[in-house]
Amino acid sequence: MSATLDDLLRPSDPKLRDFVERCHTLSGRGTKPTLPEVRALVAEFYAMEDNGAGGSLHIVLDDHNTELYFIRSCQAYAAENGDAAGVALAGVLLLLSGSQRRKL
Repeated sequence: MSATLDDLLRPSDPKLRDFVERCHTLSGRGTKPTLPEVRALVAEFYAMEDNGAGGSLHIVLDDHNTELYFIRSCQAYAAENGDAAGVALAGVLLLLSGSQRRKL
């Protein structure tokens, strides 16, 4: 499934679009997101269809590979596969400190 950049930034599904917009709001506010904010997004991400095992962010969320390299790799994989939610959530995860990512 190949998606355009516009599809990833503004998906047509209202629930998905809301999730992506909330991720972008967190990413763009100029401060690090808090763990409770990110945990809520992660729980919502898991509840999405095909994300029961962490979806495109599996190696980060399920396998606890929280280094920036893995998050960036998963974000690229999500983009290649048209996973707007995965791209957006990875963007939020990249803003966390190393200790915050390990506590997820």
